[in-house]
Amino acid sequence: HDFMDQKLKNYSSGMQVRLAFSVAIKAQGDILVLDEVLAVGDEAFQRKCDAYFSDIKKDKDKTIILVTHDMDSVRRYCSKAIMIKGGEIVLSGSAIDVSNEYSLENLPRNHNGDSGGDINALVSRFEVSMKSKPVLVPGDIFECDVVYKVTKDTAVRFGISLMDTKSSYPIINDWVKGEGSSRKTLTTKAGEYIYNYKWKVKGINTKELTFIATLYKVEESGQIPISFIPLNKGATFIIRNNGKNNALLDQEGEWTRVK
Repeated sequence: HDFMDQKLKNYSSGMQVRLAFSVAIKAQGDILVLDEVLAVGDEAFQRKCDAYFSDIKKDKDKTIILVTHDMDSVRRYCSKAIMIKGGEIVLSGSAIDVSNEYSLENLPRNHNGDSGGDINALVSRFEVSMKSKPVLVPGDIFECDVVYKVTKDTAVRFGISLMDTKSSYPIINDWVKGEGSSRKTLTTKAGEYIYNYKWKVKGINTKELTFIATLYKVEESGQIPISFIPLNKGATFIIRNNGKNNALLDQEGEWTRVK
């Protein structure tokens, strides 16, 4: 209401979408089409949308068609879904099944060992190679190899993270475990090293995760990052869990020195 007297052309695109949404839900229509409306707005507006969808799902006389690329919204609000590709419907079914297939269809094709990190004079190779399937369910084992090669004798160690791909929030931060240390493994000679990582999937809802790593040079003054595998080069996979398990993840994975 603070902007009622402004011309529509002065509204931002986000404000225009919010205005359209507000008018639409007050129009009392039987069918409402919403195109990416949840992608705009501040937190307060998002809460209003959530409350509206929760109420409208109880009304059997109303139909909402939600057009979105956000699969979390599809799983949360929709009872049925269709996936469109090239202007054609390629899949129709439950919101869970269709959203899972959409996520798989758009999964980065980097789970065959073609992902690489930042390369420099000291680090000639640093990559993660995914060994497990790209889609996992509770009880499955996520497995990957971390490979790095240093060109001269240098004290290095690395840390890894399992990231929520969408929010870039770390689900797990872990250091390689090794002999003589409860948290860290140190290599000091030039050469190639391979570490295998296994983590049992449990206690997590449907989500897309990405495994990344950072290589550090160890000096008396501390640890200096010298190479990294960014989010877009990590090992990305999907967890499918149709249950309602909100437990915390097991914070420990299992490391094995391969080479």
